[in-house]
Formats: sequence, C-alpha cells, structure tokens
Amino acid sequence: MECVRKAVCKKERRDGVKPGWFDAECMIAKRGLREAMSRFRLSQIDRMQLLQEQGRYERTVDRKKKEAMSRFRLSQIDRMQLLQEQGRYERTVDRKKNEWEEREIEKTRGIKVESEVWDLVKRVKGPRRNGAVGITMSEWEKYFRELLDGVNVEGNQVREREVNVMPDEDGVSIELVRVVIASLKKGKACGIDQVESEAWMWATDECIRVLAGFLDEISA
Repeated sequence: MECVRKAVCKKERRDGVKPGWFDAECMIAKRGLREAMSRFRLSQIDRMQLLQEQGRYERTVDRKKKEAMSRFRLSQIDRMQLLQEQGRYERTVDRKKNEWEEREIEKTRGIKVESEVWDLVKRVKGPRRNGAVGITMSEWEKYFRELLDGVNVEGNQVREREVNVMPDEDGVSIELVRVVIASLKKGKACGIDQVESEAWMWATDECIRVLAGFLDEISA
C-alpha cells in the first residue's frame, strides 16, 4: 500500500498545483486508482487488480509527460529558428548598410565642385524639414533684392517702403543692412526667408556682418 501511495503522490506538486500536462485524462486515471485502493482496503478486489489500475495510471501519466516534452522541444526548435532568422536579417541589414556607406565614401573621392558636395549631403541626411524647404537661389535673390530696393511684397500688393536705400558701387555694406533692418516693422508676417522681423532687429553684429556679405555676393 505504501508503494502505491507514493506512486500517486509523487506525480503531484507539493503545493497542490498540477503541472500543465496533467489534464482531465490524468485526473480520471488518478480517480480510478484511488477507487481501486479503497476497494482493495475493503477486500473487494485483489492485489493483481490494484496493480493493473496502478499501471494504467502510470502509463497515462508517462504518456502525457512525453507528449508535453515533445511539444516543448518543438517550441524550442521554433524559437531557435526564429532567432536564427532574426540574426540572419540583422546581419544582412548591417552588411547592406556598410556597403552603402563604402559606396558613398567612394563617391566623395571624385567630388570636385561644391554643388556635388551638397547633393551628397542631401542624399545622406535626407530632405530638411524647416521653413526654407523648396526655396531656390533665384527666389532668395529676388527677395533680398526687393528688400534692398525698398519694395515690400504683401500678398498681391506691392508698396514702397518708407526708407528707400540702394546698394552703392562698393556693394552691400553693414550700414546699409542696418538701415534696411531698421525699416522693418514688428508683428508682420514672415517673408520668404521664414524669419520674423523681430529676429532681424535683435540680430548680433556678427549675424549682420554675415548677412551683408551674403547680400553683397548675390547683388554683385
């Protein structure tokens, strides 16, 4: 009787929680074994019948355990295949990225003009997403020439500024830029440069100097 009791108890966890593979079929086999043990105590069945019921229970439990182990191994194989595919994908992406970078580096060695440098920068960094996207150099030049000529374009209306200044023969000077900035009005809509008038009004001397040099180049 002691060996039968141990055979039943060792299939359960000490905390009373059944393993995942211990399903309804195992419960039925266990219930049948317990009934056989009770009948054996009452001498309603002999020892051979009890051992047969015990063997049936143990075979059921062993079969369920093997099925659970088989499913676990299959799941592990699937997981390993997934990890292998993931590693293969990451290696492919890294290899393609390195090949692309090497091709771009080779292209830089043949660059001779500045425009090709900027074309390469645009391809590497992608399009910029600021207010100046899509503005061509001719539009910039037109805008600043109108600014220097004292013409303010608002919608479809064109009106003369209060201060009319023209670049002298020596080009655009810092003083000329200061005069134009002084004629700007606060609270106006941004121009083609997408910069508010207040930003130009509070510009530093270095910023004005750079702007004057830029205007001098495009007005030459």
